[in-house]
Amino acid sequence: MVEKKISSNLLLKKYLINDKRIEHSVSTALFMKRYARTFNIDPDKSYLCGLYHDLAKDMNDSDIIKFSSAFKERGIFEINYFDYKVKYPVLLHGVAACEILIIELGITDFDILKSIAHHTTGGVKLSDMAKFTFVADYAEPLRGFSEAAKLKKILIKEKSLNKAYFLSYYFQINHLLQKRRSICPESLDGYNEAVELIKTT
Repeated sequence: MVEKKISSNLLLKKYLINDKRIEHSVSTALFMKRYARTFNIDPDKSYLCGLYHDLAKDMNDSDIIKFSSAFKERGIFEINYFDYKVKYPVLLHGVAACEILIIELGITDFDILKSIAHHTTGGVKLSDMAKFTFVADYAEPLRGFSEAAKLKKILIKEKSLNKAYFLSYYFQINHLLQKRRSICPESLDGYNEAVELIKTT
């Protein structure tokens, strides 16, 4: 799955200039690996998703667009609402990270790439690992806000991935509404699907 060319720490330091973001990435990776089996998810793949999900977050907008466009051209899976996301390049940093991982580590695992690509906006018909990555980014132990604590409790105590997944959308969309910011249509699609998921679980 991975042709390792450089160590994980060196790769993080190569692309991330923010030490707190590196700490967040490692914390997310360890959190996901620890609880992955609770949801019948591969812990090693989960670790990689957590470790590298923000690999392109510190890039400038033009580089994020360049790397995400290159990944889109590969045609591995569709990047929904790409033109919208180009207007807000931070929404594409997960997609850009996928291109880096192919180049640097030879990672081609569909589920890993899909999970990382969707960790910011969410989406529809995502795998459990993609849902877990979306939630863990928000809920990992270094996150200090009250919503993160609620999500951790639901994951760890209630063992309900779908409920945590729904609430991740709910909290993030609420935050954007309060700030009067634009909401990615893909997040709204994911929220609407998540509403239906919690009705059946």
